[in-house]
Amino acid sequence: MIYLPQKFHIALLIRKKETLKNLDEDYQRLINESDLVAAEGLKWTRLTALILGVNKDQIRSMDEDFMVDQVITRIDGDETSTFLEDFSKANGRDDGLDALLDNDDPCPYDMRKLLQTALSDKNLQFTDDDMPLGMSKQFDRLQEAMTDAADDKILRSKRQGRLESPIKIVQELRLKVAEVEAQFEDLVDTPWV
Repeated sequence: MIYLPQKFHIALLIRKKETLKNLDEDYQRLINESDLVAAEGLKWTRLTALILGVNKDQIRSMDEDFMVDQVITRIDGDETSTFLEDFSKANGRDDGLDALLDNDDPCPYDMRKLLQTALSDKNLQFTDDDMPLGMSKQFDRLQEAMTDAADDKILRSKRQGRLESPIKIVQELRLKVAEVEAQFEDLVDTPWV
């Protein structure tokens, strides 16, 4: 079960039930695969996206490596990347245990801390359609980057599906032709009475 920060707006969470259910299923899958680091990365990335107003289909497309694979390159070099440096894990105290604990989290940002900062903004409000209002310009830019990256990922997946579709049809036809051929051989080998 995923535990959420206390400041989450209860009505917002009720309306986002399906998004949270999808998150919990993917989170549990990663936990069952013994990938705790990936599960935590997925959880905090998706919860941050939810609070930033990213829609459920876009959130569903986000995996544990989404920030590294899709978002960081979009914001690299602009003021949002400077803003995110405050949430860099490298800014934390290095206790030397990462190598010992085999902490191979690829995301350079503490997404939990980022989410907490977004929620602590006293100007934060949600519209009736769950869009955040009153967030800083950097959070707006991060939301835009996450949305664009998710849309691109969804589009790539659809294109890949379209490319694979004819291949699957040909493979199925080959199997059917092989079945017909085998049945024909059986028919030819059958003695006629």
